[in-house]
Amino acid sequence: MKPWLEVLCAPLACEVQWPQEPHSIQIENTSFNEDPEGGYALQIRLRNTQHHPVATPYLELSLVDLQDQVVLRRVFSVSEMGLPESLAALRDARATLRFDLDAQVSEHVSGFHALIFYP
Repeated sequence: MKPWLEVLCAPLACEVQWPQEPHSIQIENTSFNEDPEGGYALQIRLRNTQHHPVATPYLELSLVDLQDQVVLRRVFSVSEMGLPESLAALRDARATLRFDLDAQVSEHVSGFHALIFYP
């Protein structure tokens, strides 16, 4: 239906977007590990609990030390995660993010926090 609504909306200069429902998206599971090929990998699975599509949220990843203090924080957009702009009804989506860390930073990292949000 979205393409049809976009055609109707064009003369009015309005924009059709997926609903942003932060309480409808759950982080089902995550893992953060050193990647055998070098660097680090974060795997995340998001689930839409609604009976209709909703906008895919951004992801904030915080790497923390032994005292749970943030060492590094990074936000990943939907496109950086390689996910579609919306999550289908009652479905999940998975993403794997690979990145490198400076040696001085990585020696202090002992855990992580993942948070989803709409910008």
